[in-house]
Amino acid sequence: DIRNTKPTNILIAASEVIEHLEEPEKFWDLVRKIKHERETDLRVYATLPVGRRIPSHTMEFCTASVAFEYLGARMTIEQQWLLKPPSSGSVSPYLSACVCVLGTPRN
Repeated sequence: DIRNTKPTNILIAASEVIEHLEEPEKFWDLVRKIKHERETDLRVYATLPVGRRIPSHTMEFCTASVAFEYLGARMTIEQQWLLKPPSSGSVSPYLSACVCVLGTPRN
């Protein structure tokens, strides 16, 4: 029965999530709890906006290095990307880039 099967790998995707949380450390606590209780190969994919804080966000990352530093303090980053809008076209007055990482949570 598949309901009794434990996963061997877990991917937690937190894309456009963390910056909206009132208490983001609770998210990281939950990730660590899942890692320790499940004893599986757990990876986290997370994104953070770079730019001015918009009203629905509880956090602000003015530079990519600040966003990478925040994530690096909470996870061991295996891969990272910086997405920027094309030089031509519409640009948000708030968002200048997006930091994306894949890694494992720190204990």
